[in-house]
Amino acid sequence: MTTIVPMAQHRQAARRRAWSHVIPFFAFPPQIRRVIYTTNAFERSMHRWLRSG
Repeated sequence: MTTIVPMAQHRQAARRRAWSHVIPFFAFPPQIRRVIYTTNAFERSMHRWLRSG
């Protein structure tokens, strides 16, 4: 149980550090953000497939 708390704190600190990079993303209209989400998901899937082959 003690390892969960430090990990959660680590994630929270990482989010705070990256927040200035996240905020501009929300300036895009929802349709563009959806394309970005889809592209990221596709890239993750493609990289996983390439590494497994």
